Amino acid sequence: MLLDISVYCNLYCGFVLIQATVHLLRTEGVQLNDMPIPPVDKSKRPKGYVAKKPEEDPDWIEYW
Repeated sequence: MLLDISVYCNLYCGFVLIQATVHLLRTEGVQLNDMPIPPVDKSKRPKGYVAKKPEEDPDWIEYW
């Protein structure tokens, strides 16, 4: 019987932690389940450099 209670407590505590994390993210303005926004590239590049669009970058396509 002790094992059953500990398993239940672990599941419940995990659920509460997830709910608290979601609440924290929402209070900080994070919109969940939206499309990702690529970061602004502030790095210095040589003249003539043309950045790839996120829609054409294989890494971002996989992330989306």
